[in-house]
Amino acid sequence: MQAQSGTSDTTTITVRPSTLADAIDDLAGSSVRIPQARVVGVFNPQVLVVDAATLRHTLGEKRRLAVLVEKRQLTVSPTLVVGSTVTVVGVARTLLGVQVTREVPWPREITPDLVKRLEIRAAIVATSVRTADGIELTQPVGSGG
Repeated sequence: MQAQSGTSDTTTITVRPSTLADAIDDLAGSSVRIPQARVVGVFNPQVLVVDAATLRHTLGEKRRLAVLVEKRQLTVSPTLVVGSTVTVVGVARTLLGVQVTREVPWPREITPDLVKRLEIRAAIVATSVRTADGIELTQPVGSGG
């Protein structure tokens, strides 16, 4: 893990998706930057699931993250972004924490059974989803595209 100073007084921690999933109890509430996150599913323009781009997993070893985009939405088609590597910036949350805080609505599509089947371990309330070369893939909700 590597800490970076942002433009405000908060510190953004750069961490891999699998590391965040493993250490969510310690990192929950922290501002995080998740590079090399591979998009494995898009449920709607504000909800996607990512895992580590560089690892191949076997059943029971996945450490996926639910990305809940706050006040923004994806501007690209799910078929274009699934399988791509992105960088996500936001606040790390436990699955319980994100549902309790209600910073963003918990998506109906992500049921407890789906969390278990997809092996989602943590969540990020995201303010940005970018390509590896820095192109923002979201825009404010209600903006024209």
